[in-house]
Amino acid sequence: MGWQMALLSTSYLDWSYSVYVALYFAFTSYIKQFVDENILDQHIDLCKMHCLRDDFNKHKYCIYRLNKTLYDELKNQYPKLPLIVSDTDHKNERMESQQGLLSSIDSTKVNDNAKIQDSQIKILADWLQSNNPDDFLKQSGDKYSWNNETLLEKITFKLSQRDRNDLQKYLKENGAISTKLFPDFEGLKKNIEFSKDYNILRDWEIAYQEAPLHSDFTAPEDLSKMVNGNQNVINSRLNTDNLGEEEFFPFQ
Repeated sequence: MGWQMALLSTSYLDWSYSVYVALYFAFTSYIKQFVDENILDQHIDLCKMHCLRDDFNKHKYCIYRLNKTLYDELKNQYPKLPLIVSDTDHKNERMESQQGLLSSIDSTKVNDNAKIQDSQIKILADWLQSNNPDDFLKQSGDKYSWNNETLLEKITFKLSQRDRNDLQKYLKENGAISTKLFPDFEGLKKNIEFSKDYNILRDWEIAYQEAPLHSDFTAPEDLSKMVNGNQNVINSRLNTDNLGEEEFFPFQ
């Protein structure tokens, strides 16, 4: 399987054999986009902070899954297929560390009515429809199928802060961290940038985790103070630990 986290409307797309690598790029890209568009150089009051927190936690993340084996079968049957998927170049250190693949469109093979802004999957579907009307890609919702198997699937989901914390652990355990995916100075640079962006979200209390209020660790008097709005006690129940090395999500 090949995994990808961006839109499919560019001439070249980076994919990875690792779902963890795709998730890494999906989350870090959204964090940067959110901070750049909503926080930097913006006036933020209490009301806007709550709105941003709501938007951030309701965001639907997106990754794509490509059936590389099925694509190879399709390519073997139709050698003039306009979609080209190149396998990992093991001499490329960054591509090797990211378990990367590259997909592109051969412009000499596309239909005359294809537009440059069309997605790769649309160009592929239109080409098959024009050249082989009886053997086409079937679209059903966010899936494209061929020969009754899924060729490409769009997967969207939301995550709570607690789930983001768990995901961070899984990413680290599976090597999906900036200093490994970018085995040069760029990895260190990205780690600093991601940590800075997430610190901004945490400091504005846009991304944070409330500790569950169980009586086994929360004193009854603290519960009473929290109910009555004692801000010092409330703050003490928020997870505001500093980010550790190679962490862009705070976790316990």
